[in-house]
Amino acid sequence: MGRLLQGRFDSLGQTWAWILVGYLTSYLLATISMSLLPEGSEVQFMRTCVSDVGSFDPEYNPDGFLWFSASLVVIAVAMLPLVLYRHRRMTAALGASYRMNILTVLFLIGVAGYLLTGLIPMGRATLVGDWTWDDVHDAAAKIGFLAFGFGLFIEVTVLYFKQRGMKGRPGVPLPFRHLIKPYLLSILIASCAVFFLLAWDYKRAQDPTLRWTGDGLYAFALWEWLMFLAAPLTIAGVALAWMRTPAQPPTTKN
Repeated sequence: MGRLLQGRFDSLGQTWAWILVGYLTSYLLATISMSLLPEGSEVQFMRTCVSDVGSFDPEYNPDGFLWFSASLVVIAVAMLPLVLYRHRRMTAALGASYRMNILTVLFLIGVAGYLLTGLIPMGRATLVGDWTWDDVHDAAAKIGFLAFGFGLFIEVTVLYFKQRGMKGRPGVPLPFRHLIKPYLLSILIASCAVFFLLAWDYKRAQDPTLRWTGDGLYAFALWEWLMFLAAPLTIAGVALAWMRTPAQPPTTKN
């Protein structure tokens, strides 16, 4: 177990097993949490914010919030070894540098965001001093999402320029098209989110009576849910892509 937590996977099958067990357990816990929503609860999947499912406030999910907290903790633990495995493979291919370390730190902050939002659920009660549970939860969630987003775009840029001829370690392949695929889901969702949310801000500037939460494709909650679900899938996809990439170039027969 210690080796797995450090991201020292021995095979593609072992990596798949870790992902399936961790991710499916997290999704099961989240489903249980949703099933415990009280009658008349304001929480709706994809229509209200993700954190509302894990809120202990009476109008949200007082009976099921702990299940959602457990779901977030499990998905964070499941992602951690995948990030560490990706770090080892990237540094082997591109060389150890402060840039690689910064990228990994950004992804680790993203993982910590999932962990902390699970350990510190939403709630109006005071947590410490003038800070409520909501305040700390929101700060952890925003920092985590921003770190993941920055890490995502910077890493794709690094991979692109490396495969265009920037110096990597000789003899270690860097199949860009193969490695870039897992990032596309999050990039697509993030790009659409920026477009529709900025478009909604423009609409609100024309009509101040519109709600900031948005409606339909302009709904903030919709894009928050999609990014929340896409981030772990991207982390898993990146680890699997590196696992399928040979550490050394294939030998050819003369």
